[in-house]
Amino acid sequence: MHRSLLLIVLFITISAFVTTSESTFYYTKTPPNPSYAVLGQDLRLHWEYYCSDPRCPELYAVVFGVPGRYFVFRDIPSGRINIFPFSGQNETIDNQYKGRVTLLENNTMVISSFKPVDAVTYTSKLLTHDGKNIQESLVAVKVAVAPKLNKSPPDKIIKLKEGDSISLDCTASGTPAPKVTWRKNGLILSNQSIYTITITTRYQYGNYTCEASNIAGKTAWQGQIQSQVFPAFHWNALPPTTVNTSTS
Repeated sequence: MHRSLLLIVLFITISAFVTTSESTFYYTKTPPNPSYAVLGQDLRLHWEYYCSDPRCPELYAVVFGVPGRYFVFRDIPSGRINIFPFSGQNETIDNQYKGRVTLLENNTMVISSFKPVDAVTYTSKLLTHDGKNIQESLVAVKVAVAPKLNKSPPDKIIKLKEGDSISLDCTASGTPAPKVTWRKNGLILSNQSIYTITITTRYQYGNYTCEASNIAGKTAWQGQIQSQVFPAFHWNALPPTTVNTSTS
């Protein structure tokens, strides 16, 4: 009985050791999905991963590229970074990416001079020696388009009298969707497309700006709200007339 108990304890100890000695790894930070890139500028996609064991013995490599075709290979044991194709590998890199792909030390893949054909889905994979426990992160990249104002106040100078109400519409399009900001004399009023003044007072008069912006650029409408002053009314009295009331 004592021998059986000893074997059970030994089995539990070995199992616990094996379980705790295996490190786990997973992504802790991935690029926004979708991500956006400006034509002609560098695309940067950044990943971070966690490994419970600093040596991460089960993790063999981190690869970056598009699904099924990899551009960059980081060898975990040696820390070496390779750009495909390289010695000992059968991988080939598409012509459109040759000489344009780099990997920074912080696991940021960089594709220089972004082109329309580069707007595809990219991937990063954590690979084990035995090919199991693969973690993959996918991110779709789209071409960023600068904002355009589809609707804005038609007049640069808007005259209102106290007590009036008005809604100023500033609708914009772009990729990604532009952020709209209304300002009065430089101070932020709203981040909504439509800014409404319900009751005009003298405090509403001033310089107004509606700006639409995203990573590709910005555009703006600028105008003024001024006080509507009615012209003064002048009473023009008739010249005096003389009435002859005398009788002949």
